[in-house]
Amino acid sequence: NICLNLGSTALFISDNGWLIKEYNANQEIQKIVLGENLAGIIYNNKIEIICLTLLPALESLYLWSGYTKFLKLLQSGH
Repeated sequence: NICLNLGSTALFISDNGWLIKEYNANQEIQKIVLGENLAGIIYNNKIEIICLTLLPALESLYLWSGYTKFLKLLQSGH
């Protein structure tokens, strides 16, 4: 996959040239790190993780689910 950083917009493009996702940020994007199905959007003051394979409505649920699992792991002391 390829990512184009256009300042406050990121375009994620598949290897065959199809647009996978357009991501619009509220502030200037400093850097983008691509993984298999995830991308890390790096700003001056925070990092956002977005899923490149799910529909936007499911993306929030998916990330919230991962976040709550992470919190449970922290609370259990692992």
